[in-house]
Amino acid sequence: MFRISDFGFRISDQAGQVALIVLLVMVVMLTLGISVAQRGVTDVRISQQEEDSARAFQAAEAGVEQALSTLSSGAGEFGEDVSYAVQVTQAGTGGFVVGQPIAAGETARVDLAEASPNLSGLNLYFMEKGKDDCDTTPAAIEVSIAQKVGNQDRVKREGFDVQDRDNNFTPVTAGSYAFEGKTWCGKATLNLTGNDDEVRIKVWYSRATIGVEPRPAGATLGDQYVFVDSVGKTEGGVTRAVEVTRSEPQLPPMFDYALWSGGGIVKGE
Repeated sequence: MFRISDFGFRISDQAGQVALIVLLVMVVMLTLGISVAQRGVTDVRISQQEEDSARAFQAAEAGVEQALSTLSSGAGEFGEDVSYAVQVTQAGTGGFVVGQPIAAGETARVDLAEASPNLSGLNLYFMEKGKDDCDTTPAAIEVSIAQKVGNQDRVKREGFDVQDRDNNFTPVTAGSYAFEGKTWCGKATLNLTGNDDEVRIKVWYSRATIGVEPRPAGATLGDQYVFVDSVGKTEGGVTRAVEVTRSEPQLPPMFDYALWSGGGIVKGE
């Protein structure tokens, strides 16, 4: 015969150990439950933030569309709890840089219609260092100047190249020229007269970024492009911004070689 006490433990000790194990299991399960709940709350919050971000961005885009159609600043609602505010600025009078490199064969336009009376020329910068090919196949530019002489419309052309390619372009020295916070490989000086209405800059051989600076110091151009800054905002405070630069409308490059006439064209007998 033997007793439970002979084995060195009692039933009450077993009950205490079971209670401890149960308690530990409950703590672990509670911890897992809290973790899952927190993960769920975080996922919901992230989803809500993504939704608010998308709605704010859509509101900002709606503001851009509204501004480009009216060319005026303003504000509006986009749904029940989303709004946008738009600022429209006419810019480029003191000179400008074309935002994206221009592909070979494409053109940039400079409007001279509202230039200041003291405008006598332009400094044309082409090929931004670190962005365009300044060494292997550097770009050249061909400039077409539309002018009004009496009742006649005329076009004169000049070309500028940093490399001797037997193209009859005026050679310019490749170097490092500073303009608008950028460093340029090529710089050409273009002279203008009071009869000139428009300048078109065509890029040859390779793509090139273009910068235009009026001369002399203090001379200005007319507005060259529209800058739109639109901010969408949700009721919860999420904001997203969209910036758009739109240049003035211009003819495609093929018209540089078309028959250009300010009046009617009459076929001879």
